Amino acid sequence: MSTLRELKSRIGSVASTQKTTSAMKMISSAKMRKATGNLQRLSPYRNMVQSVISHLLVTDQEFSSPLIAQREVRRVALMVFGSDDGLCGAFNINIFKQLLAGIADCRSNWGDDVEDHNSCGKETHQGVGQAGRRAHCRGTGANAQHAQRQPVP
Repeated sequence: MSTLRELKSRIGSVASTQKTTSAMKMISSAKMRKATGNLQRLSPYRNMVQSVISHLLVTDQEFSSPLIAQREVRRVALMVFGSDDGLCGAFNINIFKQLLAGIADCRSNWGDDVEDHNSCGKETHQGVGQAGRRAHCRGTGANAQHAQRQPVP
């Protein structure tokens, strides 16, 4: 049977762990509220783009734009979003696996000239660089510190 001192120590350690967990929950919920607010602020723009596209599709008029012209694919660029830090190892590994599958798919469709990768997130950028691939890092917000990096050789 445990002594009183061991029980008090265990109760204290559980209470300390609960405080840490509670603080982490509060931080993550604040970040989630901020992200949700950012998405809600984008809603009017999404609605306007959706409205314009639906009006274009409903009309029977001919619409021409260089952006919708069919042309030969000469260059393919892939954009990858990952995390900067935190407990996201499995998330970043899955992103990197999908990137490699996407590269293989693009190469099978359009040849071996696929070598441009844009990555957001420190971990994703490092993974691309360690794989010996050329990558440009772009970032805003939490990723801004990596935005000035040069391409990985």
